[in-house]
Amino acid sequence: MKAAFYKATRPGLPGVFNRLGRWLDFGPYSHTELVMSNGISWSASFEDGGVRGKRIDYNPARWDFIEIPKHFERAALEWYRSHNELPYDVWGNIRFLIGAAREDARKWFCSESNMAALGASRPWQYGPNGMAAWMLDNIRSGFWGVPWPEEIAILQDPRYAALKEK
Repeated sequence: MKAAFYKATRPGLPGVFNRLGRWLDFGPYSHTELVMSNGISWSASFEDGGVRGKRIDYNPARWDFIEIPKHFERAALEWYRSHNELPYDVWGNIRFLIGAAREDARKWFCSESNMAALGASRPWQYGPNGMAAWMLDNIRSGFWGVPWPEEIAILQDPRYAALKEK
């Protein structure tokens, strides 16, 4: 199991949302996926209408990956199966800008769904970059027991310099 973090910019209007997402979340990532060992990726996507699982052909030039301990997979998959097809939470993303938007427990955005599936409390507080930082903290502490990802974009971002300290 691993987490995938989108660091590229798509052409046209979707690229505007990639840039806006990175700006709102203060980092290099605009979208996240949880990739299960069977190759199915789970997340919530505006383009796909909400929570869903699907196969994605990942281009490593456009995505970064962080390994997740295997023991998370079963519960994460159960979470996604029980929340499949719930709608996308547009206001959840706006919350990062204005902070006043209320949490809607029936709607999900990408990193919120990923963090909920991993068992995090208050998953709506994590954007893609906060999710990556949370994962790196768990790896650095030794709590997860997975390899340190050396070449990922967030480690090149000066705003996250403290993450480099293993």
